[in-house]
Amino acid sequence: MNFFLAFSLSISVGIFTTLTCIYLLRPAAEHIGLVDTPGGRKMHADAVPLIGGIAIFVGFCFSLLCLNVSLHDYRGLLAGSAILVLIGVMDDFRELTPRIRLVGQCLASLLLIEWGHLSVDHLGDLFFFGSVNLGVGSFLFTLFFVLGFINAINMIDGHDGLAGTIVLGQALLFAFLCMHFHQINNAQVLIIFIAMLSVFLMFNLPLPWRKRASIFMGDAGSTFIGFVIAWFAVDISQAMFVHKHTSFSYSPVTILWVLAYPLFDLLAVILHRLFSRRSPFLASRDHLHYLLVDFGFRPAKVTFLLFLFSLLLGLMGIILAEQKIPEPWQLITFFVVFTFYYLSTLVFQRKLVPA
Repeated sequence: MNFFLAFSLSISVGIFTTLTCIYLLRPAAEHIGLVDTPGGRKMHADAVPLIGGIAIFVGFCFSLLCLNVSLHDYRGLLAGSAILVLIGVMDDFRELTPRIRLVGQCLASLLLIEWGHLSVDHLGDLFFFGSVNLGVGSFLFTLFFVLGFINAINMIDGHDGLAGTIVLGQALLFAFLCMHFHQINNAQVLIIFIAMLSVFLMFNLPLPWRKRASIFMGDAGSTFIGFVIAWFAVDISQAMFVHKHTSFSYSPVTILWVLAYPLFDLLAVILHRLFSRRSPFLASRDHLHYLLVDFGFRPAKVTFLLFLFSLLLGLMGIILAEQKIPEPWQLITFFVVFTFYYLSTLVFQRKLVPA
């Protein structure tokens, strides 16, 4: 009973803190100009405060302080998140150079590896000849994975609630997997993260009484939530490898399915731009969420459809694992689905080009 009371208290403190931050920071952000102004690819007509990321992070931290877990185990998560939120707020307020943003993301990733003692050492049996162990290459692989996923989430943050709902679904699946592996502390931290993110989405999703978002998460929020998911992706994937020879049927490739949609989007956009001889780093409307809107779908409907798509991909990975499909075939299926995804985006692009 004490466990549930303490856990409920920590969530309540976090929700209260997140709400307080939102209500206090919104007028302050409007006063100092920490807002997203209309223009370019943006679809909102008024300036919107960029405070969601700060509110989620502060609520998350206060909630963890009340939780009966060792903060030392999560110091890399908290310190890395703090760096990303700080850099993100600076970028939201006065746009920073890509180099400065990359340095901040690298620092956060290094904290995940060094303070979190996390790295992707084992990929599982992906190619029919036994487990793939990265050895000395695990450091660079982990670094590039975390950097890539942070930016993948940042890139899908193009519609009200899109990045938030995608990450919400991923966090829910991770919490389920943590409970399955008896990682109770990780499950608690993820549920707290889900609660704080849900509070933010109440102000970010279109609702019957409010057609547009009243706050955005900004780069501070998108990089922070991407980092949190990357942290648990690395942690859980390696726990899966440890338990793969027991009664558990999951493996690191299962994590790939949970993260599939943002990775699909990132890979598809990079391929589009390389084949059309454009820089992969330049912003454009070749992301699926923009293509669907240009094709005539309402942004709210696009958010809902892509949330379902992302969730179904994650569930598909879990089902494949539960059915004990060999890991190489799970990976092959993953790339087959990506191929259909990529070809679908090409079809959308060609239909949108005026004849």
